[in-house]
This record gives sequence, C-alpha cells and structure tokens, in this order.
Amino acid sequence: MVEAAIAAPEGALGQRRWAASCAATVEWLCRQDQLPSPARTGNDAYRLDRPWFLYPGHLLRAWQLATPPAPFKQRNIFGGDRMLDRV
Repeated sequence: MVEAAIAAPEGALGQRRWAASCAATVEWLCRQDQLPSPARTGNDAYRLDRPWFLYPGHLLRAWQLATPPAPFKQRNIFGGDRMLDRV
C-alpha cells in the first residue's frame, strides 16, 4: 500500500472518498512506524471538497469531528478515534 501508487481519483464521489481514505491510511501507518510518508499522499487530489462523515446522523457528529487521526482530518474525512483500531 505504501509503495504502489493509488490512481488519482477522477470519477465518482465514492472513488474519490476511498482514494482519500487510502492516502490518509498510508500516511497514518507511516507515522505510527516513524517512516516518511510518500510524497504522493500530499496530493490535493486526495483531499475531499466536502466533509465525509462515516457515521450518519447528528448525534455522533461532534465526536467524529473532534477525534479522527490528523491525516483523516486534513482530508476532510471524519469517523472518530477508532477508525484504525483494527489496522
């Protein structure tokens, strides 16, 4: 996942979301192991224009906004602090 490039997202919103999520995951994993992130993960194509909340509804909105790892926040992806517990 770190070595192979992800194709720049061009199409549907779902493709752009998952490409941004993959870039954020790579950056987060590299930080965890104190490795440099690939330069391509900083590409603006992997940043969403509008917030993506992984859990619907407003009851969890504050938690999702406050607690996701930084690489996800920077890409406008919000899902709380347990998004990567199983990675």
